[in-house]
Amino acid sequence: MIDLGCGDGRHLVEIANSFERITGVDFAPELIALAQRKLNAISSRTHLEFHAADIVEFNTTEQFDLILLSGLTPCLDDDQLERLLEKTAKLAHPQSRLLIRTSISLDKRIDLINYFSKELGTLYTAYYRTKSEIIEDARHAGWTLCEAALLYQHRPDTAIWWFEFTRTFNDS
Repeated sequence: MIDLGCGDGRHLVEIANSFERITGVDFAPELIALAQRKLNAISSRTHLEFHAADIVEFNTTEQFDLILLSGLTPCLDDDQLERLLEKTAKLAHPQSRLLIRTSISLDKRIDLINYFSKELGTLYTAYYRTKSEIIEDARHAGWTLCEAALLYQHRPDTAIWWFEFTRTFNDS
């Protein structure tokens, strides 16, 4: 399995012993180092491989059974998300699954560009797409929705959703 945007490995720690091989990719070398330490401490039978890289630019010829994108799609503009989803399709074989955990807008798309957050005390940019946008973007990249579920609602206009997709291949 591959976790694109693995951060400090918090999701990988929970599932590491279910896989023979795990690849984690994150842009922050210090987070990769944390993930490596966490996973080395809990798993001796799983082959672990980590890369400090931009997930949109990361390349490998390897294909994975499971591809995880958790919490990062709002950080990507439309071009970056399109490129990432196309990349996930190349990382997949016919039985692969793509799992996306993301914040979405409940009504209409919300783009916050250089928005000041009182909570964070800083400017940030986020693209809160709708459920249908996430599904359509994945479909356009060759994925078919299997399941979608609301995990929790944390704001009046946004919520965290879980999407599971299978790979779509044309027979022609």
